[in-house]
Amino acid sequence: MLEEPESSTVRVDFIGKLVEGRFLIEKLIGQGGNGSVFIATDIKDARKVAIKIANDDNPNTVKRFNRETRTARLLKHRNIVDVFHYGVESGYPYFVMEFIDGKRLSDLIAEHPIPLSRIIHIFKQICEALSYAHNQGIVHRDLKPSNVMLSGNDDTVKLLDFGVATQGEWDVGDDSVITRSGEIIGTPLYISPEQSKGKRVDQRSDIYSLGCLLYECLVGKPPYMGTISVEILAQHENAEAVAPSEAFTSGNYPKVIDLIVLKMLAKKPINRYQTAADVLSDLQAFENGTLKASQIVLFERKKDEAAVEIQTTEAVKPGGRLLKDWRPFACLCGLILAALIIFQINNTLNPSTYKARGMVYYHDRGDEGKPGSLFLLANGDGESAVKLLEFVVPEERRNLFSTATGAGDIYEVTYHKKDGCNIVDNAFWLYQQSSSEDIKALKSTIHDMFS
Repeated sequence: MLEEPESSTVRVDFIGKLVEGRFLIEKLIGQGGNGSVFIATDIKDARKVAIKIANDDNPNTVKRFNRETRTARLLKHRNIVDVFHYGVESGYPYFVMEFIDGKRLSDLIAEHPIPLSRIIHIFKQICEALSYAHNQGIVHRDLKPSNVMLSGNDDTVKLLDFGVATQGEWDVGDDSVITRSGEIIGTPLYISPEQSKGKRVDQRSDIYSLGCLLYECLVGKPPYMGTISVEILAQHENAEAVAPSEAFTSGNYPKVIDLIVLKMLAKKPINRYQTAADVLSDLQAFENGTLKASQIVLFERKKDEAAVEIQTTEAVKPGGRLLKDWRPFACLCGLILAALIIFQINNTLNPSTYKARGMVYYHDRGDEGKPGSLFLLANGDGESAVKLLEFVVPEERRNLFSTATGAGDIYEVTYHKKDGCNIVDNAFWLYQQSSSEDIKALKSTIHDMFS
């Protein structure tokens, strides 16, 4: 199962009830797998509010509901719905949030086409909300149009529903229990490749999902569609998305918009934007007219690679004789170039060589020593990498997680092994811990991996 099922249990018996002598529940306005949402009147403050009540007392439902409550209460941002009260009524947990008088992003998409300037305005706000949440260590994991509310004439964004979000140590035990039956958290149309496989995810998974949302706003439909979930998931993992300007030619979208979206939709997390702040920066630069297509580098674009290959071949075809004559020379140049590359790699990335460079790099540039630790890890020199990490990020677990995750990606790309995944998984686990011994634990983990 890929999405929280719609529960058949709706707490309609709460309608007309006065909760805690303060919140008068009036009518049902929404329902999900975790709970039902009602409009209510806050008698104390004389205002409309929204109250979400768990659908049932199933242990898994309660776990998810309580996690959503705890996560939502931590997030205080102008573009995230504000949760300000919670409790238990007749045995059912609930929480109270601000009532958003507006429409969902899904309603706006139904009005497609949408002016590009309006889309950019909306997505800058979503990026700000995600960047804030990610900085708190929270990954949403279920970004979709129905979880984005727009209010007022200025399209003020409110991000909703953190019911399946990961947050710190809570996710370590809770999620393993919730997904033990094989359920995959997320919505098929917007889920990242790594999340669809049931892997632990970081903020870059949200960036992929955000790319799916942006694509849908531009084109009028998600990048991948199918009649069954498995078909859609297979496309997320293997198919290359058609550029928005090609999928919706009437939009006349500039190339730079295509590149922004396609970078967000990269299959491998390491090839995407690494933070929501990075996406925001490019959207702002585009809006200001200062972003050029040449500034955005894409990877994994098989279609583009094929196009380049065809163009190169066709460019030489008219001089077929010239191609034949120059083949031996081209081979010789290739061998010389390969020899030079191998020499440079051995000289630059050799652990013993980079060990010294990395330490000097740290002393000279402070926090920028972090890339040094990535290369050290990528080359199996875990001990030296930890030495750098001890000085570079001694207090910040989130940065430690980010560094170790990057190291895992580099290791996987460099050696084409699954060891990188192990590094990422262990780094994520370390990040979840509240202990102050994170660096010590990382030492032990890396030592075990490379011993």
